[in-house]
Amino acid sequence: MRAELTLPSSWRDADVEVLQLAALRKHLGYVLERSPYYQKALDGLRIEDVQSPDHLRQLPFTRNSDLEAYNEEFLCVPKRAVVDHVTTSGTTGRPVALLLDEPDLERLTANEHNSLLLAGVTPDDVVQLMTTLDRRFMAGLAYFLGARSLGAGVVRGSGCGRIAMGEHPTFRHHGIDHRTFLPGPHVGTREGPPHRSDRIGRTQGYLYR
Repeated sequence: MRAELTLPSSWRDADVEVLQLAALRKHLGYVLERSPYYQKALDGLRIEDVQSPDHLRQLPFTRNSDLEAYNEEFLCVPKRAVVDHVTTSGTTGRPVALLLDEPDLERLTANEHNSLLLAGVTPDDVVQLMTTLDRRFMAGLAYFLGARSLGAGVVRGSGCGRIAMGEHPTFRHHGIDHRTFLPGPHVGTREGPPHRSDRIGRTQGYLYR
């Protein structure tokens, strides 16, 4: 995993802000150089004027309607570099394509690797994915890649109900320690419902354990 994708060595606010500012500047520079959409949307922006992460408040929102209307203008790499074709569900409009290259998948993996690590998942654990990997659903793939990167075992599954509460036969067969859900963040135990937890406030989904 690239150094910039690993967890910070310090969680002091000042240290985190330095990392956030560097990442924000790098990202803005990248899309200004490569994305036709952001070249127009961020016209006039100078990277040197971005002095803190709070500058995000001054940037225009990117809405789902923008992704629908200008989809290909968001692409920052040649189409031959796209390795994973993902789509949204289309619940609030027509499905929108989200195209990922190899570095995108690396970042996706690192995000969930770090989230699960912060939540207490270890290489000795078995994680059951309650978000599907089919239908080009990004979250299921993200959890799978993150758990595997961490070294944990994975049981692929989907749905809630009896499976979610650990009553399904596979619970005992696989020795499942954790479950991932959407949305979140929450943590729950086998004995009770999910509850808020500062410890895993950085995870993106429900985590049952």
